[in-house]
Amino acid sequence: AFGMTTFHHDQKREGDVPIYETAEALKTLIDEGKIRYIGLSNESTLGVCEWVKACEELGIADKLATIQNSYSLLDRRFDSELAEACDYYNIGLLPWSVLAGGLLSGKYNKNVKGNGLPSSPNSRFNLFPDYMKRWH
Repeated sequence: AFGMTTFHHDQKREGDVPIYETAEALKTLIDEGKIRYIGLSNESTLGVCEWVKACEELGIADKLATIQNSYSLLDRRFDSELAEACDYYNIGLLPWSVLAGGLLSGKYNKNVKGNGLPSSPNSRFNLFPDYMKRWH
């Protein structure tokens, strides 16, 4: 499913549009002048390689420009082989959630020490216990 952090062979997504078919549609939009570049989001290393392969076959590999994946002090998954693949294929990272949904800012700290202020009871971490649950 979208946003999975690990691969489970028995949970392959049904009904997905194949990467090549999506790349063909994007090539049409590029050819029509409606878009200039392609960006990926929440993609795996295999996914990046499959995108590169499809774009090379379609002659638009130079249009595959960026990937937008979660990246912060708490989420360093990009630093492994995904970073290597993106560097090799000249795909730039546009990180999202660099403060882990605000958690790294310290404003949601329930155990404040010193001169800090406790998090507001109306903060999203307090109002929505499942918000960014992976960080707490």
